[in-house]
Amino acid sequence: MSFRIGLAIAGFALSNDNEQALMNSRHVTLDAYVIDTLMRDLVGHDRNTAAFLVFLHFWRQTNSATQSLPASYESIATDVGLSKRTVQNGVSLLLRRGLISVKRAYATAVPEYRVRKPWVRKRSSP
Repeated sequence: MSFRIGLAIAGFALSNDNEQALMNSRHVTLDAYVIDTLMRDLVGHDRNTAAFLVFLHFWRQTNSATQSLPASYESIATDVGLSKRTVQNGVSLLLRRGLISVKRAYATAVPEYRVRKPWVRKRSSP
């Protein structure tokens, strides 16, 4: 099961031709696990709403975990609407929980984040 989250665009009248294409480009599909389990774990158990918001941001920006995202703490903070320190704490928790991975070309390079889906098991060939 997955969920589709539509992002409303206020104040725009869309033609019938473009409406479907635009609405499809504005939807994000989430695995049911993200809402049913991960949200409860991060927000309820870990008491870290910021980590959940950062995870959702990464999920959206990486096209539902199919791409990587080069981003600084500052750019993430601006996009999500949190402080840089809060984003650092959220990213740290996501890394510890194995929900994201990060690579850097060198020590001062902009990190490249990848969303991991540890709840999805790879199917073996018969």
